[in-house]
Amino acid sequence: MKKIGEINLDISERRKSGCSVKEVSDKYHTFGDYIDIRNLWFIAYCNERPDISWKSLKHYDEVNDPICNFNDGFIAGVNTPLGPVAQHLKMEYWSLLDVPKIENAPKYDGYTFEDSKERIKSLYGRNTFLKETVRSYVPCDKCEEIDKAQMLMFIDRFDNVLTRDNLIGHFSASAFVINKERTKMALVYNNINGSWSYPSRHADGEEDLLSVAYREVREEVGLNVNFLSLKPILIFSNSVNQHVENGMYIPAHIHFDTLYYFDKKLGDYHPKKILKVNKNEYLEDVLIKSCIINKRK
Repeated sequence: MKKIGEINLDISERRKSGCSVKEVSDKYHTFGDYIDIRNLWFIAYCNERPDISWKSLKHYDEVNDPICNFNDGFIAGVNTPLGPVAQHLKMEYWSLLDVPKIENAPKYDGYTFEDSKERIKSLYGRNTFLKETVRSYVPCDKCEEIDKAQMLMFIDRFDNVLTRDNLIGHFSASAFVINKERTKMALVYNNINGSWSYPSRHADGEEDLLSVAYREVREEVGLNVNFLSLKPILIFSNSVNQHVENGMYIPAHIHFDTLYYFDKKLGDYHPKKILKVNKNEYLEDVLIKSCIINKRK
């Protein structure tokens, strides 16, 4: 890799000769390469968040500030909580950007490069990853639509949605674990609720709910599993009855749950073999109904 001094000298010589600095290289990539990669990352983010992104062929003031001053490309941007952040792109990127087209770009408010960094950082505030996980989930029925809306409203209303100090409710993650033959699934029995359910764990401050579900299966249940989904295959809210745990009163509250899909070759267990997991839960290997598998392919 070239040293900084060598790169700066190359830039200076190219500018003196009127050549483009885009061809300046660190021996691995040119400046032009880095610009293209940056543009593609920007487009990828915009396409993931079309609700806050836009593109336009015109500036806000097209009379006094025509877009043709910027090599006849177009302008695209993201509306952050602190204001818009925009950049000019070549027309070759237009079709790649699947976001709403607006007549004129928002009015430039004088933001600087440092302002841009702060605006971009504002997109990654508290619970942003969690909110994106829920927001990107596609409900399969009306019940899930309502659960999704409830979850998003809860995230917007409270900061501590990932910890148990929110006595109204908090997020948890569950694991749908099946064997490779797709004939059995792992369930746990909860003595508090008196019912069988998926292996589940409180988020306890962790936004990456897939990791939460994975740790529950590996550490608490003791199964070595493979990911079959990186996004939840099911979201739902579940009421928890008031109870006493470790001598402490726990009021009734809501678990906002996300279910992830794993597989594991459980072996030739008896369908009713019971393994103790902890003092409140037991693991059971049971036959699964085809409707559970078919709900989400």
